[in-house]
Parts: sequence; C-alpha cells; structure tokens
Amino acid sequence: MPDYAVVIEDLWYSYPASKEPVLKGINLKIREGEFLAIMGRTGAGKTTLCLTLNGIIPHVMLGKKKGKVRIYDRDTDEYTVPEMVDLVGMVFQDPEAQIIGMTVESDVAFGPENLGLSEEEIHRRIERSLEIVRLKGFEERFPFTLSGGQKQRLAIASTLALEPKVLVLDEPTSELDPVGKEEVFKVIDEMKEKLNLTIIMVSHDSERVASFADRVVVLDNGEIVMEGPPEDVFIRREELLAHGVRPPEVVELEARLREKGISVEPTLDVNEMVSRLAMLLEKRGVPSLPQRAAQVSGSGSAEESEEELVIKVEGLWHIYPGGVEALKGIDLEIRKGEFVALIGQNGSGKTTLVKHFNGLLKPTKGVVYVKGIDTRTATVAELARHVGYVFQNPDHQLFAETVREEIMFGLVNLGVPEGEREERMKMALKAVGLEGFEDSYVFSLGKGQRQKLATASVMALQPEVLVVDEPTTGMDWSGAESMMSLLRDLNKRGHTIIVITHDMTLVARYARRVVVLADGKKIWDGPASEIFAQDEVLERAFITPPQINLVARGLSDFGIPRGVRTVEEFVEKYTSLLGGEGS
Repeated sequence: MPDYAVVIEDLWYSYPASKEPVLKGINLKIREGEFLAIMGRTGAGKTTLCLTLNGIIPHVMLGKKKGKVRIYDRDTDEYTVPEMVDLVGMVFQDPEAQIIGMTVESDVAFGPENLGLSEEEIHRRIERSLEIVRLKGFEERFPFTLSGGQKQRLAIASTLALEPKVLVLDEPTSELDPVGKEEVFKVIDEMKEKLNLTIIMVSHDSERVASFADRVVVLDNGEIVMEGPPEDVFIRREELLAHGVRPPEVVELEARLREKGISVEPTLDVNEMVSRLAMLLEKRGVPSLPQRAAQVSGSGSAEESEEELVIKVEGLWHIYPGGVEALKGIDLEIRKGEFVALIGQNGSGKTTLVKHFNGLLKPTKGVVYVKGIDTRTATVAELARHVGYVFQNPDHQLFAETVREEIMFGLVNLGVPEGEREERMKMALKAVGLEGFEDSYVFSLGKGQRQKLATASVMALQPEVLVVDEPTTGMDWSGAESMMSLLRDLNKRGHTIIVITHDMTLVARYARRVVVLADGKKIWDGPASEIFAQDEVLERAFITPPQINLVARGLSDFGIPRGVRTVEEFVEKYTSLLGGEGS
C-alpha cells in the first residue's frame, strides 16, 4: 500500500468564467488514515479543492486545470467520477444536491445497489449507516419531508454506505444540532480508526476540528497559508482571524485575559483551561465553595413587555400528510422589537413553526395571528407585508437571473413606486455587503452570497418581522458576524427578528430571548442570559453550550455564574474575582 492516500502536486484551477485562478499551486500529501480539516474564509477555494479529489474537476467542470491529483494509484485526469466511486465518497454542502431516493431507505440503498452487492450486505449497510446518523426509524419517510439537518444526515448516511477509502465532506455538519455535530465527528473519527479511512473535511467549526483532526490546512485566496497539527495552528489567533477562521473560544479567552495582564498557558482543552484558571484563583486565595456557585434558575417563561403584540400563537398543531406530528400545542407570543432565537434539535419543529407566520403553512389545529390577522384566512401575499422569511436554503427562494431582478420582483409585486424601488434595492444590497453585484448572475454567487441576497430581497420589502432560518450556514466567521450584525442593526431600528440557528455562540452573542422546541413542543422560553444554565432543557433539546459556558460551569464553585454566554462576560467576572487586572 502506498504511504499516501492523496497526493496533490502544483495544482492550479480556474473556472471557465474566472478572471484569476481559484487554486494557486496547491501541494499537499495526505496519509492513509489521516483526518485532515480544510478551513478558511468563504471563497478561499476549499470546495473547489474537494471537487478535484473524485474527478468532478476536470471531467464534469471543464475549467482550466494544471498539476496532478492522485488518489492511491489513480490519476484523476485519467479516471472519471464513476471510476473513482469505490475510492472516494463525497458529501456536499447542500444535501439536496445528492438526495435522489423516494424514501430514506432507497436513497441509502442506491449506492450499494449500483456496486452490485448482495441483498444481505445492502441491508447491513443501510441499517448501520442510518444508525450512525440517528435516522433509524425514518426508512419509509420521503426525503423532502425531512428537516434541513435531517437531509444533511441522510446525505452522510448514503455516502457512508459506499464504504469508500477516502471520505470527503464539505461542511457536513453545518445544519446539524450541536449534539448531532458532535456525534457525526465522533462517528467519522471511529470509522477512520476502524476502517483506516482517510477523512478530508471542509469545516468552519474550529472547536470540533481541534478535538478530532490530525492536521489542519487553512486556505486563503487559493493558497495554503497555514498548516499543521491543531495544537500548533489554533493558538495562532491573529493569523486565524486574518484568514477568516474563528479561533476556539478557549484561545480567545487566553488572549483576552492576557490583555488584562493575566497570564494563562494556552490550551485547546476546556478541562485543562478550567484547571489552570482554578489554580490561579486558588493561588490568589479565592475560596472554592460549592455553596458560592452562582446559579441561574430560569423561569422558563418570557419576560412581560408592553410593546405591541405582533405574533400570537394559540394551541398550534401541525400534522403533515402521512401523520407526522410536527407541532403539538404550541403557545407563543412575540412582541415588536424582540430579537428571538428559536433553537432545538433537528426535526423539533422550528421551521414548521415559523412557516405559519407568513402563511406558507396553515394550522391543523389552533390559530396564528400576525398583527391581529388570522393566518388561516390570509394569503401569503397579504402576510408578506408584515413578515419577511429567509429560507434555510437560499436556493428555495431565488429564481431570477440577476441580482437586480431578484430584488425588484418583490418590490414590483408589492406596488412600491418605481422611483423608490432603486433606492430600496441599493439600501438592501449595501446592508448585506453586495454593492456592485446588481448585474451579477444569481447562481454564479457562492452559497454565503446567495444567503445574503435572499436576505436583501426580503429586507427591501421592509417587513416589520424578519424570520431568518439558519442565516449563517456555510459562512466563514467574518461572514457570520457580518450577517448577525446586520440583523442586530435591523433590530435596533425597530424590526422584530426571529432567528433559527444551531450555532450557540451566535445565540449567546446576539439573542435577547430564546425559545426552545423539542419533539414539536415548546419546552422553554426565557431570557438568553438564562438558557445555558438550564441543564435539563439543554439535554432534552440536544444542545451543547458554547465553550466559554463550559469553562464557566467548571469554575462555578468559585462564584462564576453558570449562565455566562460570552468571552467578554467571563473575563469581567473572572478579573473581578482576582480583584482587578494583572496576574
């Protein structure tokens, strides 16, 4: 067997319409059984690099390629995609791009059937793959009735069923709940060990990459700019930020404490960071007493507000054809000017709930009022004047050829005067950072840019309520921060913001209220400052708190509140325990 599963030599690639190369002289060797993570800002060339590994480039995408890509003994210039399938399995960022079966079971079976395997072996692979991704019991479900995260898990299962030697995953966990992300990383790591599988994963999840990857490669502008073991790469905070990669929160914490004159040896391990910070407190004579632990009980109900009620949900049930009970008796009130995060595991009913706010779905039982309008009798067009909805997958709502046409469509249909349309379009594009893209072809944009365009097309309508379903999926950290800052600015201007997200770091930084769903029911509703102290709620909803909250929990006996959400908040609490700045 060769030493290397993948060898890339002086690889250059330009798309047919590219003004400059997307990949610029990539040299990379990946050992058999290695777990390599590829990171970097949006547009850095990560996905393009992945497409060279199974022959999509150069056999399907016919741009200009130079250099060599060899998987074991096969040169991808000489072997087509079907000829590479036994060696390379690929999971795309958009799961719908590779789901083809009429049922979950038939989709997973498709690959093994085409390999000519026995019925017994096919059944074994289906069962094992679905168990790995937590889709046991979904065998007969129509794939497009699944939630976005469930579709992503199905795409992973279908690829795992092929049992390839090299598994390439492009943001495979971006739409999964936190526990789901952790499980997929663990499963992939286990498969790597048991099957000597080579893993190549594009990810923006620095904290999980730090725990599982053997090596990290950071791309920027088509070139490798950082490379090495996680413990070497992730402690280089300033370089990571410069290349659009968010450092793990424990690294950010060490840097912020250092700015305060408090010296703590860097580490990527949460427990190790807790030990080091506890030792420093003990040296300063700060007592560790369990009764001092600052608990946040949490009422589990939203604070009363005198603002106008914009959405009222009473006893809402929604049952999909086939009998799937997606919502079970939801009661909810949302008032003007709130910033609400709607969280919970995949399939908990989040997207189903918000689709009732603009009339895309009608209640099976119960009622939903928007600005006093009963949505059961209102049209989507009528509700669109009050509620704007940005889909989880932007491609579900983008249809025009150019950016200008996309934004103008809604404005024309709402009867906005011609002179005002151009002004609204420019304002919306400026807000999302797409100025100058007016005449760009919509589907030439990257997924992050299409997400921004979908948001801009809704923003231009100036709805009072803006619902955004997974607004930062697939974006680098700077793009995610930009999107969330945009939503916060809109909120400050009086818009009501409802965000569905699995990114608990963003929940911690931006939301003021959190609503938690589990199995179609509302199980918690209260201030964002309290959610990460609710152990039972988090466990039931498959939610893992942000890293900084786990550090705070580890130091709660010293008086650090268990509900700490951000690095800045932690640093403030910790320095006050030490009696001020300086170590």
